[in-house]
Amino acid sequence: SDVCSSDLAAWQADRVNITSPGGENFLDLIARGRTFLDDATGAATGPRVAVVAHGFLNRALAILLLGAQPAEMLKLAQPNDAVMRIRIEEGARLADHFVGGKGPIDGLPLARPQTTVVA
Repeated sequence: SDVCSSDLAAWQADRVNITSPGGENFLDLIARGRTFLDDATGAATGPRVAVVAHGFLNRALAILLLGAQPAEMLKLAQPNDAVMRIRIEEGARLADHFVGGKGPIDGLPLARPQTTVVA
């Protein structure tokens, strides 16, 4: 329907603040991610915690762990064969990633810029 199309277009234009049709916005996801991190770190029995989740939640967790701004999440990508690793060592927050079993590669995986084809 036209309403759904306009809702989807609004969300695609501003995924941070606009709620997706039938879902949540990125700020809501960050809040949910914060609760998860609090629970996971409280339940951890060792110095490391591994998280396997879908790409948007992984982006939210990365934003929280690195102290980045929510809008930065749009710059991140996570292909199906990628693993993001975030470490906190001596107060420094460090990020790297692995793709296709290769790495570590410094930083987090970034989305490729969108190109527009003009006919």
